[in-house]
Amino acid sequence: MPTYEIQNEKTGEVKEVFCSYKDKEKELKKYGKDWNYLIGAPSINYDGKEVMARADSGWKDHLGRIAEAHPTSKLGQEMHRKTAKEIKTQKIINDHRKRKK
Repeated sequence: MPTYEIQNEKTGEVKEVFCSYKDKEKELKKYGKDWNYLIGAPSINYDGKEVMARADSGWKDHLGRIAEAHPTSKLGQEMHRKTAKEIKTQKIINDHRKRKK
């Protein structure tokens, strides 16, 4: 069942209502005429898994090839497993950039 947020127009108080879509209006009437539904995007829970954890191996391989082709991109930095040498080199580059500022 979905969770809906309702807000009191006078006080600004916000509450969550857990009910079926069919019972949504009945629940709102329980609170009174000052309460209205807040419009918002539904919350979707994937059991706490991140997007990459849910992706299949084909998609991960494809992203890995893109990351290898563009190692300085955000995706490249997130996906690419760096060697110790690459980590040290990047640290030196970052330190050098900080000193220039």
